[in-house]
Formats: sequence, C-alpha cells, structure tokens
Amino acid sequence: MVQKKKIIAYLFVFLTLQYLILAVVELAGVNFWPAFSLPGFKKVYGKSGIIEYTKYSIVHSNERGTHTHPMKELWMGIPDVQKRAIFRSAIKKSQKEIIRVSEEEYAWYMKSIGTDDLDSKMYLRASIISRSIDQDEYEVLDVQTIDYEIEKNEDD
Repeated sequence: MVQKKKIIAYLFVFLTLQYLILAVVELAGVNFWPAFSLPGFKKVYGKSGIIEYTKYSIVHSNERGTHTHPMKELWMGIPDVQKRAIFRSAIKKSQKEIIRVSEEEYAWYMKSIGTDDLDSKMYLRASIISRSIDQDEYEVLDVQTIDYEIEKNEDD
C-alpha cells in the first residue's frame, strides 16, 4: 500500500513540474508544449517555417486524353489515411518508377477511376509540395512530381 502511495506522489510531482515548466516556457514566448507533453507530436510549427506534404492521384491516359483523379475522389467511404497507405504501399513495391500489379488489381484500379479500358496507360502520381508558412501566408515553394506507371504483371 505504501508503494502505491509513493507512485501516486511521484506522479503528482512529475505532472506538476511538467506543467510548471510549460507555463514558464509559454511565458518566455516559445511554444513547444505539444512535443514536450505529448511525444507523438514530432514538430510544432511556429509563425514561420517550411512544411512538406504529398498529394496522391491516379492519372489515366488514353486516345481521348489525360484525366487526373485526385485521391479524395477515389474510393468514397474509405478514410484518407487508408487511401494514403494504399498509395504508399504501392510505391514501396515499385521498381524504377513502375508498379507491377496483377490483372485483377489493375482492373480494380481502372474500375475505381470509372473506366474499363484495360489497354490505356495508368500512373500513380505523387506530388511532393513544399510550402512556406509565414504568419497567415502559405506560399508554394516547390512541387516535385513523380509518376509511377502501373503495369500488369507479366507473370500472372
């Protein structure tokens, strides 16, 4: 019983010291508290800096033209986090910017963009966007686009 009381006392002291440190840091004008009190936050952006994120889409190309299908349009009902995981795992499997999939997977991709033209070209596009954040402005600094061609696996 004494051990439990000690643990509770140490926990109370630790939390009190943690929030005291946070209060002092906040008064100093440096706000890094999420990373300090919640280690899951890797970085907290202040009033300026550069952020980088990736936008995914599927590009479908045939004799009638090229059509881009942003990730948000695809697979309604599936959370965006899972959509990004699908794209990232496909990219991980790629070799020299070519993603080889089974004929069934290829048909699934085609169906998801609303076409059944299995002879057309299809690409998974990853656009890596760098933006500066200064006060309330979000200026695009750089966009790097990588197209991964989706091909049917010849072994199937």
